[in-house]
Amino acid sequence: MPQVLWSSIQKKIQSAPCGISEFEILKDIDKEKYPFPELLNFKSPGALFPIHFALFHKLYCWQRELSDSMASTTLIISPLQIHLRPHDCKKHNNELSQELENIPLRQFYLDTDNLYRTTEEDLDEMLQSFWRRVIRSDHIVAALETLGLNPKDIQYNEKGYKVIKRTYKQMAMEHHPDRGGSLKQSQKLNEAMQVLRVHFKSLNSNSP
Repeated sequence: MPQVLWSSIQKKIQSAPCGISEFEILKDIDKEKYPFPELLNFKSPGALFPIHFALFHKLYCWQRELSDSMASTTLIISPLQIHLRPHDCKKHNNELSQELENIPLRQFYLDTDNLYRTTEEDLDEMLQSFWRRVIRSDHIVAALETLGLNPKDIQYNEKGYKVIKRTYKQMAMEHHPDRGGSLKQSQKLNEAMQVLRVHFKSLNSNSP
């Protein structure tokens, strides 16, 4: 990853006290026309993986540097939120270093050979595993259940999002006030779809 690009990403993270998502960073890269245009295909995990890996490799290297330098902040890393968090470096640095060393994902991204070892099947499993963790969030579960969907039956990819959109459209028509439906239920459906749209946008960035 070019240093000018990495410096720009660091500044964005430092200026976002509430954090920034990986999706927001990648969209900024795409908008600024940095030298990865051929990789920024948001509908293809395989095509996007090299820049994703490069980004997370740099993030975990930065996290390790902060820990090794006894900095007063640590870098919290996840696709949905990347942010700097203050901590008591004197009290917690040793414990934090041990905790970070035991994070499997950290070890995966620090080993650059994994960029070339990872197969399409591995990518699909990583993506599914990520969305299974996200879906444990109460408001995501509630949104799916509002649409009458079982969270365990949903595939957390573009195919699954199409099922959600199709279900939403059917229920929205059924409960539309102009068709004799309930305004309250119609609003609940709209709110549920908005929640799900936000969480699936990184898989289908062109969704309406």
